[in-house]
Amino acid sequence: SKKDAERNFTEFEEYERKNYSTRPLQCLCGHEDSYKISEVDREGYVFPLVICNSCGLIRAQDYWKDEFIEDYYENRYRQKYEGGRKPTEENLSKFFEAQAEHSKEVYEFVKDFITQLPKSFETFDIGGGAGGVLKSFEGMSNCTLVDFNKDFLKFASKKGLNTFEGGIEELDKVGTQPDLVILSHVIEHIPDLNNALRALKENLKFGSFVYIEVPSIDALNHGDYYHDFLRQIHKPHCYYFS
Repeated sequence: SKKDAERNFTEFEEYERKNYSTRPLQCLCGHEDSYKISEVDREGYVFPLVICNSCGLIRAQDYWKDEFIEDYYENRYRQKYEGGRKPTEENLSKFFEAQAEHSKEVYEFVKDFITQLPKSFETFDIGGGAGGVLKSFEGMSNCTLVDFNKDFLKFASKKGLNTFEGGIEELDKVGTQPDLVILSHVIEHIPDLNNALRALKENLKFGSFVYIEVPSIDALNHGDYYHDFLRQIHKPHCYYFS
């Protein structure tokens, strides 16, 4: 409900103010020349964005320091947006089913590519929440959900998925390498994205495929977010790709 959402946002804002601190976020292209384009996120909290004068990438002016990011995704992110401090089984199921619907779209995009993979291949969904995006790949591959959130990992395990608690940098600990990696609405959350993608590359097989999906600012031209960029500004997002 709106009331519950407002409570969750207020609780997190108070927690963030007491426990987190930020650092300036450098553009992925390495240049520092940029200018400010906005001051707040869609919830009304202070969150300045800048645009790079060199490459045009929009990014957060400042972002949480590394030691706070893992806490956020393990203990705060899903609880803030999917049902409070301890999500119910019903909320987890609804989220899983919504992801399972999106799984069909991901499969349609990659289906012609994965014909080149082994008959039984390994699929990793990194940052995949409840694991629903893996639904379309269960019958043809061995599916592993990689995430920080224990509640979502436990739920996905009940659904029969392999689970691994961690992020891209810990993939070498999974015990197997993926043939297909799904990064659906994930890379816009990663401040040190260049290093994260290098770490991913080191854990791929020769011939592995990586599916990357991001919320694009170009979608505003097609009516997403009611053509309103403010609705797309989301505090957990470091970057706003075109």
